[in-house]
Amino acid sequence: MTSGRPGAGTERGHTLAETAVALAVGGLVAVLALPSLGGVRARAQVHGACRELATRLRLTRSRAIAESRSLALVFDRDAKGWRCQLYADGDGDGVRSDDRANGTDPPIGSALRLGDRWEGVDLGFPALARMRKLPPQTGWLAAMDDPVVFGSTDVVSFSPLGDASSGSLYVSDGHGSGAAIVLYGPTARVRVYRYDAAREEWLP
Repeated sequence: MTSGRPGAGTERGHTLAETAVALAVGGLVAVLALPSLGGVRARAQVHGACRELATRLRLTRSRAIAESRSLALVFDRDAKGWRCQLYADGDGDGVRSDDRANGTDPPIGSALRLGDRWEGVDLGFPALARMRKLPPQTGWLAAMDDPVVFGSTDVVSFSPLGDASSGSLYVSDGHGSGAAIVLYGPTARVRVYRYDAAREEWLP
């Protein structure tokens, strides 16, 4: 009867040791997974912000048609980052910078800041050495310093006829995650892309 006790004690000892090893391995796996989970969260934040901005573009077009007047989303940057403000045409000649300045073209509602809703996200580019041009273009971006690409202005205009400015907006967390919106002016079609840094390509 006494010969069975060492075996029982040994069995309990092995169980405790195995449990300790399993906990240690589990903790190590969890620690190693943290950067990966952080990357997934960052990509989700960037893509969510990009889709919200795309929805804002679509709604502005619909509103311009419904109200039979030109509207414009004006992007500008201050100490807190980028903001987007909606303006309405007040005198029938489109939304113009001089009319905005003198109050003829009034702002509507409050400005949108992506970072207020999507932590760490703003208009901008990921911290990459290079980045491909948006489809259907080929090659690499010559510069990554202006995330609002609508000709020479940071204004996206929508007419009551349903057309709009053509251009693109880049969204990022400032690290490795990036996304973009392409607006095709004649039809005001909006497309959203995410950037796969590992494959160096834009994906729908």
